[in-house]
Amino acid sequence: GLSLPRRMLLGLVVAFGLLAMVEVSLRVWVRLGGADLRTLDPLSRDMDVPVLCGSEEDLVLCPVDDGHGDLLRDRHFAHDKDRPRVIAVGESFVFGLGYEPQDSWPGRLQARLGDGVEVLNFGKCGSESSSLMPVVAAAIDLHPDALLLAIGNNEYAMAPYYGGLFGRHPVLSHDALSALGQLQLYGLLNRGLGGRLPSRAGMALRDFAAHPQQAAFQALHRRPADISGFPRALVDPPATEVLEDSKRLAERLFGERLQTMLRWARSQQVPVVLLTVPRDPLTPPLLSGLHHITRVQAESWLDRLALAGPPRQDPLLSPRSSDYLALARQAVAADPQLASFQWQLGLALWRDGQQEPALSAWEQARQWDLAPDSTPAINVAIRHLADREGVPLVDLDRLKDGWVGTSGTANYRDQVHVSPEGAQAIAVEIDRALSAKGLLR
Repeated sequence: GLSLPRRMLLGLVVAFGLLAMVEVSLRVWVRLGGADLRTLDPLSRDMDVPVLCGSEEDLVLCPVDDGHGDLLRDRHFAHDKDRPRVIAVGESFVFGLGYEPQDSWPGRLQARLGDGVEVLNFGKCGSESSSLMPVVAAAIDLHPDALLLAIGNNEYAMAPYYGGLFGRHPVLSHDALSALGQLQLYGLLNRGLGGRLPSRAGMALRDFAAHPQQAAFQALHRRPADISGFPRALVDPPATEVLEDSKRLAERLFGERLQTMLRWARSQQVPVVLLTVPRDPLTPPLLSGLHHITRVQAESWLDRLALAGPPRQDPLLSPRSSDYLALARQAVAADPQLASFQWQLGLALWRDGQQEPALSAWEQARQWDLAPDSTPAINVAIRHLADREGVPLVDLDRLKDGWVGTSGTANYRDQVHVSPEGAQAIAVEIDRALSAKGLLR
């Protein structure tokens, strides 16, 4: 007779073989016209929500009761088949939050192109790539001469996340459940159990009822983020690990959704222009995670940097401190992933005349921020996709001087929305990209 280990191995092989046979049989059944049982992780939501209302002669963006009704303009668009049409889709950066419609960059683009072209502003405040997929689908159905996709400002605040035990390791959970979701057998078991098997990410934070970091997610995943419960804007290691893993998942899902949008447009022969997300490098990170040092050590470094560094009111022009750069370098060496340390190093380098290293440090600070609007990884994904798919790109990665919006407060540097002057500069860049590709001829 066989030994116990060999009998167990043989049993596993037989069981695996039987499961494989069932899976193959189910796939054959699907090919013959049976129902697809897979439980795939969704790339989008709200695909059945209407986007355009009105008649063919008077298109209207349908009102949406999503908590941002006060930010929705009454936008009507003419339906003139003889006039070239450009449609811009994105979040509040496209909408033009804080300014009149004509001072948004789609409004400035309309003025630049003239009445011979119609520019439709499909910007939706408080959205992200998932909720914008039906908007993109509706825009493609209008067969525009150019579709401008400027998406990526809100991925970390509103992207789907796993709850319960799966929320402790979001990327691993996503990979495992995505693989299981491809199996017809898993779908059959899920149906047999009344849909109780885990299969997809959830949008609602109530899914985190069993998650040890529920309070952190509830505080951070809204805009503006509430960091009042985090002393000195520092997050302890257990929450840091989960939040950073969730960011990686959000970045991956963003890339998948953007690629799906491009595939939809290509299937309808609609030209697409991608825009990277503008960011203001001078804006400090909102929240820093602890990795290599304790909270006491981090707070000590922050105190020393505050004493040696410049006042926040005018950090670039105030007198330099001789030991500020040395202190900032020592702090970064203690924990290179602590966002506030990287930002302080960038400020010290800039004041020392080292602009390129300063921008690099600020980029690191943005990437390690635990409560960002966007990070460099979002723009990397946009550039990579544009290069791989041969799509025109307008690179707005960093806000230039004079682009920064004020949102009604003179001393507030808005890291997402641009002033009318910035909108004009963006309109010029987009016009050049459209002309270079001959999209409106």
